Formats: sequence, structure tokens, C-alpha cells
Amino acid sequence: AHLILPVAILRFLIYFPDRVHVRPETRRRHRLLWLPVAPLLLLTLAAHVFQLDPASATVQILQWLSAVFFLGYITAGLVIFGRKIIRRDLPARRTKLRLAMIGMIAGFVPFLAGILIHSLAPGGGPPHQEWLAFGIVLVPISFGLAIMRYGALDLEFVIRHSLIYATLTICILLGFVLVVGLLGHALTSYFQTGSFPIVMMAVIAAALVLNPARNRLQFLIDRAFYPSRMATRERLQTLSQDLSGVIGEQAAVDTMLARLHDLYRPRNAALLLLDDDRYALEGIFGEADGDIDAGRLELPRDSTLERILKKVRRPVYVEEIDGLDTGRATDPPTLELLEALDSQLIIPLFTHNRMSGFLSFGPTSSGTLYTQGDVANLHSFSFQAAALVEIKRLYQDRIERERMETELSVARRIQVQLVPTEPLDAGGLRIIGRMDSCREIGGDYFDYFHLDNSTVGFAIADAVGKGVPAALLMSTLRSAFRAMAVRHLPPEEVVGRLNRNICAMAESGQLVSFFYGVLETTTRRLTYANAGMNAPLLLRHAQPYIERLRRGGLMLGIDPDRAYAQGSVRLSLGDLIFLYTDGITEETGGNGEFYGETRLEGLIRNHARLDVDSLLKRIQTEIDNFSQGEQADDRTVILLRINEMQAQA
Repeated sequence: AHLILPVAILRFLIYFPDRVHVRPETRRRHRLLWLPVAPLLLLTLAAHVFQLDPASATVQILQWLSAVFFLGYITAGLVIFGRKIIRRDLPARRTKLRLAMIGMIAGFVPFLAGILIHSLAPGGGPPHQEWLAFGIVLVPISFGLAIMRYGALDLEFVIRHSLIYATLTICILLGFVLVVGLLGHALTSYFQTGSFPIVMMAVIAAALVLNPARNRLQFLIDRAFYPSRMATRERLQTLSQDLSGVIGEQAAVDTMLARLHDLYRPRNAALLLLDDDRYALEGIFGEADGDIDAGRLELPRDSTLERILKKVRRPVYVEEIDGLDTGRATDPPTLELLEALDSQLIIPLFTHNRMSGFLSFGPTSSGTLYTQGDVANLHSFSFQAAALVEIKRLYQDRIERERMETELSVARRIQVQLVPTEPLDAGGLRIIGRMDSCREIGGDYFDYFHLDNSTVGFAIADAVGKGVPAALLMSTLRSAFRAMAVRHLPPEEVVGRLNRNICAMAESGQLVSFFYGVLETTTRRLTYANAGMNAPLLLRHAQPYIERLRRGGLMLGIDPDRAYAQGSVRLSLGDLIFLYTDGITEETGGNGEFYGETRLEGLIRNHARLDVDSLLKRIQTEIDNFSQGEQADDRTVILLRINEMQAQA
């Protein structure tokens, strides 16, 4: 460790914070740093094998060489690190380095002080001091991880998260003291074992109990110590709602850029959107907008900037581009665009894994860097802005080019892109869905997606009315829903927030029935909220009757203050859930009779043993035969089954 540690520290200080891209020739050259280790290691092993006298000249020379090697490498690393800190051309990088230095000081100075005190008063240290020392060493490691994982740029961000984890740690330590102090002695005596297993069990148990409280604790700390952060987040949410009201108009872009400029005060804020084989300037707002030739501001596909944004899928500081670029040099179009816009921060806009454009922010008027909170809020906002801007662009372009017929065709394509096209398989679960509109576009919607490795979300919705107004309302609903769902909010809270959004932005009479469920694939626990949707059918493998998932509340758009309930059921192997809109049961036959829920339940019960793909085709065929090929309303269904064979595998 004494011989390997200096090389590891030196290499870290050379590379940090450019962790993503290190060229192969640089890696090969830095392997030479290991050359002094081999002879020193061999000589050290030889001294141990031949049991040389520690006071001998050979051992003294070996120790002297090791000390010179250790101090030389550490000094070289600190010199390189210090030169990076004093550079003034890369402010974001310099801030990261300063943050890392604060982390090292915060961790190692108390650690070294503890060692000194312990050496002066042997045996006088606190109990379990090796655990406390380990915890102190974790401080600089935590700072480093915050930078590497989150790209942290400001000390406030680290302190904020430190408050959260410090509070949790205090609770864990209280549990530790309680268990070890009161029960530890009894347990160790009874089981005839040491204290280590008891310590580990206490820490793990406390962590498992307190970890779910992290999000709530973070919210309380933000409200108490960072009200400006909460205010900015709320203003961004208000901006998202306002953009929904001007969708399909150029005012959406102008409003977004003007409001973002007021929030963050960049010298200029620009939006570039994908147009065929290039990204073209859609709008710019700020000090320099009158001096920029908008016609020349464009970026071709497959440029350096596009490749980097598609790779990292997060906001990127312009000075990070060299470290993130996998090529030998940044291409001229990227350099020219960034120089023309005086860009400091780039925020990509993704729609269905496709980058539809990006926002460019210039330096702030105050000259300070954008904080980590700013970057995180802009990243969250980009998901909603991407969908809204994409729909606006397509909607307006098609109106201008091909009038009503082309507009409807484009709207249909957009709507198809908003719903899954393939079944979803996860942990023995299989979900499949289908949507058939009675017109070119409709007001139905369904979705299913992974929330994380062990959780799946699914939803179905039906807007009152048909055609373009219902489709646009549903597109906006989908954008707001996805933005909330990815934050792992519980179903009743998601439905409640959607209800407030619909009440705020929808015209009189525009209502939506909506169902949202979250299924944990490991425990098969389903939580859901039903806002006026036809209650989904639950056919259990081991019982003859059908259950209905009704718990929830009224349709969205009726009462903004309405609270929604949440239901919960546990599923078993072979269970089947069938979700549908009223276009299924209200389909009419030749004599004007509705298909009805009784026929539907009989159809599902009689063919429940089929796999979901075959069952979906059977339902479609049965409904088409009943209606004789005529479709009166939008029809949407989702089938979900806990697949017995896959689950056993």
C-alpha cells in the first residue's frame, strides 16, 4: 500500500476531473509511472524474506528511497493539482478542483489530528475509533463521488446533501449506540461472538429503516435552508403550465426563452431545433440577440456537440467538451456555433430517446457559474420543454405546408410516437397495449415503462371529445405525466397534480379519465389511483370471480382541490389485468345495442388462459365482428399478466 498509493494518487490528480475521455496514448504514457514501484517492491520483499536487520545500511537506504519515491509522487501530484486550480480560462473545472481540495481538507485534517492525538495519548481514544476514522476518511471520497457522479460545481450542493446524510447518519449512530450499548453485551455473551456482527447488524438495520425517509428529509431541508431553490423550481413548473397554454404557437418559444432569461440572467439564451439534417436557430433572447446573424447559426448532424449530448444526456458546460469528446479534435462547426452564441451551458432536449434540439445559455450577467441546483432544475425542465417544443414545431410546420390534411397526418404520427409500440417484459411480467382512433387522431392514451430495475409504471387515459382538441390535450397530459412519474411520486400524488394541471390549462368541458398503476416486479405489489376511468378487470389465477380496481376519485379537470385515494393489491402468478376505455363497451352492433360490460367480462373470462398477445387479437376480432367494421369511438386496451413460466425461470 505504501508503494502503490502514491501512483494511484498521482494518476487521480493528473486525470481529475476529466474522467470521461482519456486518449489511449496518454494512458500508455502514464503507465510509465509504475516503473519505480517494481524494483522497490522486489527489494522490500527480499528484505523480508532474508530477514535483514532493520538497522542495516541496506534497509535504511531502501526506506530512504521509498520515502523519496512517496514524497516525490505526492508532491508532483499536488503541484499538478495546484496548477489546475489557478488556471482562469476554465472556471467550471477550477471550481470542481477547489471543491475536491475542500473535501480533502475536510476529511484528512481531522483524520491526521486524530492520529496525532492518539499517538500522544495511547489508549485514550474513543471506543470503536477505527470505525470513526473510516467515517472521516469517507468525507473526501464522498466529495469526489459527488463531483464524479453528479458533476457537482458548488459547495452549497455538497453541503445540502451532507445535511441530509448527516441527519440520517446521526439517527443510525443513535441506533448503533442503543443496540451496542444496551443489547450488545447480552448478545455477545449469549452467542459467544465478537462485537463486529452486532455492529454491522445495527448499522444495516438502521439504514434500512431510515433510507425511505431521505426524500422527505431532503424536501424539509430545501424548504428550511434553501427557499430560493424551491421558488425557482416552482417558477419552472409554472412556466411549463404556461407553455402548455400556447402550444402550437411561436409564442411558446418566445415565452420560454424570455422566462428562462429572467430566472437565470444569462447574457443570452438560444434554442436550436432539429430540422432535417441540421439544428437551426429557432429563437434567441438576451443582450446579444441583435448582433447575431440567425441565418448562419446552425449545426450539422453528427457534429461533436451532438455526439456528446447524445452520449451524456445531461446539461454540459462548454469547457467540458474537450474532456468528453472521443475524437482527436472538436469539429469547426461546433466551435463556431459555441463562439457565436458565447455559450457556457448546453441543455439537450430529448423526445423518445431522440434529441430534438438544445438550449444554449451564455455566461451569467453577474459572472458567476450556474450552480448545481440550476443545472438540476434545467435538466428536469428539459424533459417537459422537449415534448412541448417538439409538438409545437411539428404542429406549426405542417399547418403552414400542407393545411388541414397534412396537419392531421402529422398529428397522428406524433400521437403514435407518444405510446409504446412494443410489449414490455420485466421480471415475469408482460404488458401489451393497443390504441385505435375512430378518426385520424383521437383523445385516448396509454403508456407503460420502467421506473427502475424492479418497478414498472403503466397508465391509460381517455379525454372527453374527439379529434385535434382532445389529442392536443392528451399530448400535454402525457408530457406532464411522464415528468412526474420519473420522480417516483406515488400514484395518488401524480393523479392529484395532473388534476390541478388539467383544471388550470384545459378549456371548459375538457375532462380526462385516467388510471395510473405502479407494480413492483419483485414483490408483485400493485399500487394505483383511478380518476374516473372504467375500473380495470383483475382476473386472479386461483379464483373464479373478477375484481375491479376502482379506488381513486373523480375525472381530471372537475375540481382542482379534489384529493385522490390510492389502492393496493398483491398479484400472484398467472393473474391478469385488463384496462380499457369506454370505446370498447360502448361499441354498437347492427341493431344499435351496446357491446357492454357483461359481454366484455365473459369474453375475458372465457379466453383468460391465452397469452396476452393472442388475447389482444381475440378481443380486437370480437369487437370488430360485433360492430361490423364500424368504429364509433376511440378504443384503447392494455393487458398485463404475471407470466407463470417466466416468473419461475
